Amino acid sequence: RKHYFYADLPVGYQITQQRCPIAVDGNLAYSLSVGKNNMIPKSVRIKQIQLEQDSGKSLHDEARTQTLIDLNRAGVGLIEIVMEPDMRSGDEAAAAVRELQLILQTLGTSHGNMAEGQLRVDANISVHQPGEPYGVRTEVKNINSARFLARAIDYEIQRQIEVLENGGKILNETRAFDYKSGQTISMRDKEGKQDYRFMPEPNLPPLIIYDNETLPVNMNPQQVVNIDSIREQLPELPCVKRTRLVEKYGIRNEHSFTLVVSN
Repeated sequence: RKHYFYADLPVGYQITQQRCPIAVDGNLAYSLSVGKNNMIPKSVRIKQIQLEQDSGKSLHDEARTQTLIDLNRAGVGLIEIVMEPDMRSGDEAAAAVRELQLILQTLGTSHGNMAEGQLRVDANISVHQPGEPYGVRTEVKNINSARFLARAIDYEIQRQIEVLENGGKILNETRAFDYKSGQTISMRDKEGKQDYRFMPEPNLPPLIIYDNETLPVNMNPQQVVNIDSIREQLPELPCVKRTRLVEKYGIRNEHSFTLVVSN
């Protein structure tokens, strides 16, 4: 349990695998469209994937100067995928999210409809001079489209550069993206360290994952999670399908992206 209180999580804690994630050290390959017919292969490291509880949704009514809270999704399980800082522009991040969206849809993990909140992105952005350590980062929360993600990141990069060039200081804070103005807006600072008082979740048994080598003898395969068995049942992933279309039918690489997305 990760203990903290926000109005959109009224139980006062969140069940999370943050400190013991279900998967670590992954990689997501994607392609960045440059120009009219040029696809550049890219990749981003995945630090970890964890299961945790979702929070509610805060709805800010500026006209009435009040905030309403929708608790329908509070406590519902979600997957959080944490990526390493390998992307350098809004377009790269948007392309990576679109590829991830395709994978999740292919696997049947999620419909991945960002407009309906089935996939959301929190973007952490910082700037620094070449050869220097990463700068102080800001987090833009709950972005609900790949296009808005690209706009939010590019705006925030430029904003931070202008702040630093004018002698200012970047604050470690949470921001929101206003798609109407195309700007990010400060929500709350993250400067103070919070004690989440982590403790083992008493109401859930440990989740143990096996492969063919570690699977105990005489154990019912239907009662355990065997990643090798799951891997054998995976459908053809988007990147594999695109490669097959190019090699089998001799079509252009960019056309394979159009076919896989439309499918």
